[in-house]
Amino acid sequence: MVTFVKRMYVKCIIIVFPLFPGLFACSQPDSHADIKKKLAEDVINETLRTWEAYVTYAWGADELLPLSRQYRNWYDEPMYISLIDAYSTLKIMGLEDESTRIEQFVADTISFDKDIYVKAVETDSTLWYGAANKYTGEIIKEHDVTLWDAFLPLVLISSGDSDRAAKIVYTWDKLWNKHSLLPMGYNFHRDEITNPPYYLNPELIESAYYMYHYTNDTLYLNMLKQYWADIKEYCRADIAYTHIEKINIITKEQADQMSTFFFAETLKYFYLAFPGSEVHPENFVFNTEAHPYRKEHFDSKELVKMLGL
Repeated sequence: MVTFVKRMYVKCIIIVFPLFPGLFACSQPDSHADIKKKLAEDVINETLRTWEAYVTYAWGADELLPLSRQYRNWYDEPMYISLIDAYSTLKIMGLEDESTRIEQFVADTISFDKDIYVKAVETDSTLWYGAANKYTGEIIKEHDVTLWDAFLPLVLISSGDSDRAAKIVYTWDKLWNKHSLLPMGYNFHRDEITNPPYYLNPELIESAYYMYHYTNDTLYLNMLKQYWADIKEYCRADIAYTHIEKINIITKEQADQMSTFFFAETLKYFYLAFPGSEVHPENFVFNTEAHPYRKEHFDSKELVKMLGL
């Protein structure tokens, strides 16, 4: 009798497995490709949500004010900055209806035949990276750096200096993780925030993207995932994204402004990093606002002439 029961038990197990093959299967973690695909889809959805808010509340203006649902222009007349900055990002993401609308608006409506004053150049008394006075060459041993300096690793990795690039990215990443965002100004010697707002800047995101692109090290992918999660947690508002007044305050109060480079650069670099887009530094050059130019379209002779070489 005991032998019979054992045999029946074995037969039941044999029958159950073919009928329900996944019943006892262990779930498998998502691959990096799956993770990047989900993140890319999330970036597209957030870009589209933010763009629709601009279309609804600020169409044709320079900037959307995301909390008051108003808009502002940089000068007496609009320069259409958000439209221009968002275009290449929407195009790369495959949002054809949205990018086509911009093309039509530019062709049919916009005219730059205007006599208005615009600010074209910003200067200060120090070298961009703050290491030396540009007038005397004197090395500044203790100095503040700005969030814009987080762009330096991109320059280094692009020129083949991967070691220095990695060290600098790691330093900025530690600062990001300390505050969950980056301040506009910081003094590493005193470990002190000197300018506490965050304006949705892309510089560290951009550098991490280039590091990931050139090294394929998932360390940088994980950095980008964290930056995206933090921006969504603290900067995401009901209709779009906002600046943060002071990142060193726990509440991280939102400010009623959204920089146009959030469309042009921040969202674009997140998207480029996550799906492995065909738009990358091997076949495109990105200008300082992350607008891509295909290399094969360059005329090398004309470039030499324009650069005065």
